[in-house]
Amino acid sequence: MKNHFWLLMMLFFFAASMIHLSVLSKDQPNPSETNLRGLRAKSLEARNPEFFPRGHVAYGQPSFHLIGSGGIGLAWVKDGSDELKSIVHFQSGLEFLYPLAPNFSLRSGINLIQKGYRVAYEEDDLNSLTYQNHFYYLSVPLLAHVYFGNHWQGFFHGGTELSYFAGGTQQGESKLNGEVSQIDQNLGEGIKSMDIGWRLGGGLSIPLKEVKRGISYRMMVQLDYRSSWTRFFEPVGDAVDIPLKHAGVSLSVGIEFVLP
Repeated sequence: MKNHFWLLMMLFFFAASMIHLSVLSKDQPNPSETNLRGLRAKSLEARNPEFFPRGHVAYGQPSFHLIGSGGIGLAWVKDGSDELKSIVHFQSGLEFLYPLAPNFSLRSGINLIQKGYRVAYEEDDLNSLTYQNHFYYLSVPLLAHVYFGNHWQGFFHGGTELSYFAGGTQQGESKLNGEVSQIDQNLGEGIKSMDIGWRLGGGLSIPLKEVKRGISYRMMVQLDYRSSWTRFFEPVGDAVDIPLKHAGVSLSVGIEFVLP
């Protein structure tokens, strides 16, 4: 499982490096060349001072955006049962934006996301069962990212998300005839290795500071909803076949680095 994790990380950073190199290799105005009027080539900011105001980098510029973020939210499963409750979950990750047009970017990266649900059943004071199932996934999104605004920018994105199951735990306690026993075990049997779903969200990007050599950074606050198309559990043996599917909503805060 660790080998799969490092393989995914290597593939992600290789893809991000290739995209960054391709952006840098694009034709840029050459100060040593003159135009037909004998003037030096102008930068994008000089050509469009209103669209590219000083101290602000728009998504439309051919630059590489790297976003580190983390947050919390609620996770649950879709099965139609009231016995399966939602849990508080976390997520963190590293994503990038590759601008394709002034108001449109491709967004991808890799995230560590906790999913799961909670079971709370009580027959009487002497018999009850309470536990939480936590599932950990490495997720790779492929999203269309659209923004609006100038200095403070709103944005929304949507697309598909492919998740790899990296492990799970079950923790809680059971009470049988008044005798309490703890539940603490790893999950894996019957859990599918891949989960395919979709993600839809939006938020606000706030400029913070511009540093040397054209590098700037912004703060990003966003709200995302995730839902699986595929069920994550396959029954083993005499287990009941229930089409469980992950879902959840999360609020995250991140720093977006804009690289030249």
